[in-house]
Formats: sequence, C-alpha cells, structure tokens
Amino acid sequence: MKNLIFFSVVVFSFFLVACGAKTREERIVETVQKIHNDPEWMKDVVIKAAERNLPIDTQVLRNAEWQIDVEDGLHK
Repeated sequence: MKNLIFFSVVVFSFFLVACGAKTREERIVETVQKIHNDPEWMKDVVIKAAERNLPIDTQVLRNAEWQIDVEDGLHK
C-alpha cells in the first residue's frame, strides 16, 4: 500500500510538471524576486529582520515561504 501511495504521488507530481505547474521552490524563488522588487514589502521585511535579529535574506525567504503557504491554504 505504501508503494502505491508513493507511486501515485510521483505520477501526480510528474503530471503537474507536465502541465506547467510550478514547484514550491520555483514559486518561492518568484516570490523572493517580488519581495525584492516591492519597496513597501522590503521595508516590512527589513523591520521584521531587525526585530528578530535575522539577516535580511533569511527574513525575505521566510516571508516568501509564508506567502506560498497562505496561497496554498496552509495559513489563514
């Protein structure tokens, strides 16, 4: 049964790629670029990074991951 589930996931993943669906990683990279190109978003990221004592790039990545999770319905 485990092998069938794994196989189904693999086949579905290939189907999504074949249909032009983007991977999570591709979506994160695009969102990181959007953040860097949006002065207001970057301003918020810089503030959060300072408050959390994190490098700006780390906070950008965290914001991008959060945004993708929101789009996927993982956060409300």
